[in-house]
Amino acid sequence: MFFVVGSTEVHVKGPANNTITQGEDLTIVCSSDISADLVWQFKGELLTEDSHGHVTLNAEEIIEAGHRRLALTRSRATEDHEGLYTCQDQVSKKQTSILIIVNEIGKKMV
Repeated sequence: MFFVVGSTEVHVKGPANNTITQGEDLTIVCSSDISADLVWQFKGELLTEDSHGHVTLNAEEIIEAGHRRLALTRSRATEDHEGLYTCQDQVSKKQTSILIIVNEIGKKMV
């Protein structure tokens, strides 16, 4: 899923079918084709790293390609982690979102 305006793109890549099972770690990667500050929001609220290790943000700048990536990892997913995640490029204000579904353990995916 990606959002394109002019020459700036913001991409988000998540798990297959945007679905994980409770207890699994959730990792979503956002990238932008310009060197910019990227931030993650969950249900409209800014996400930051927490001291318990439940939210981890890892930034990587690929200087040669002029890309920046920000990976969001939420450990041991629960139903509270289900919802809309939005990545925003703070410079261009471009953003894109991904809806994550958290299935119960033992529940078959339809």
